[in-house]
Amino acid sequence: MATLLEYFDQHFPDCLKLELEIPIREELVRCNFYYDTRLLTIFIALYIQQNNKELSFFEELLNQLKHREFSVSEGASFKLPDARTVQGNFKLKNDSLVEVEFQYFGENEWFNTSYHFYNSGRIFIYSETNLTSKNVNILKEQAKKDNFNIQFRSEKFRKTLSMEEKPYAFICHDSNDKNIAKIVASNLSKKLCPVWYDEFSLKVGDNLRNSIEKGLKECSKCVIILSPKFISNTGWTKKEFDSIFTREILENKTLVLPIWYNVTKNDVYDYCPSLLNIRGIDYIQLGEKEVCRQLFDAITHQI
Repeated sequence: MATLLEYFDQHFPDCLKLELEIPIREELVRCNFYYDTRLLTIFIALYIQQNNKELSFFEELLNQLKHREFSVSEGASFKLPDARTVQGNFKLKNDSLVEVEFQYFGENEWFNTSYHFYNSGRIFIYSETNLTSKNVNILKEQAKKDNFNIQFRSEKFRKTLSMEEKPYAFICHDSNDKNIAKIVASNLSKKLCPVWYDEFSLKVGDNLRNSIEKGLKECSKCVIILSPKFISNTGWTKKEFDSIFTREILENKTLVLPIWYNVTKNDVYDYCPSLLNIRGIDYIQLGEKEVCRQLFDAITHQI
């Protein structure tokens, strides 16, 4: 499951992002300025790493946002929006002030981050400190006086969001390949691509069969780690594979994303000939980073 920091890093992928740090009480708070290039508005997200902060810390932080002009210091950086959601041309200008110009496809006008944007006053606080509901409300009311609108996101938010997320992919593997399966599941989760993976998805007391069948029905893709152990397994993994293969026939679309691990074409053909018609990813040849990158692109392409 994704951590609060991972949600902070991955949320709002359709916006241009300026990453910097704000000094407060001899520490640095991560701060992202988001430029919504479609609505021409700015909003802010903050990440509070420590879990022992008092209300006064948050009040001081908001007061700095109100009164201080933040220069773009060394180490600050712009990150472009996800190209799948925002199509256009972007140009980074680094003169006396770092700024970005952008132009949407099909338009002649160029916009600039230094003067075209309206400050919405919206602030998202991702905090490892769990303030009480009373203190959160106090903070919100104080912020309203300065024309800020706060959403406070703590561990409770992370747990609720994780529980509400439906899996994009089901990780089907033999128990002997758990080291690979966990790497794949963790990497995708960090990219906010929720997966059904037994260690992440099963809780004490869960009905194993019902949970697996629910995951297989809800996922948009099924990642199968094809290994000698998987192919020789006639138990749960075979039932999972049969279920997703039946769903492919029912929905008339490809759901399986195979990872090949120490298997040959003949091995795969003997197990299921039709799998040779689906492009797989060779884990040993490409390595975990490239395998996970390609899986993420394939899983999220139509989501």
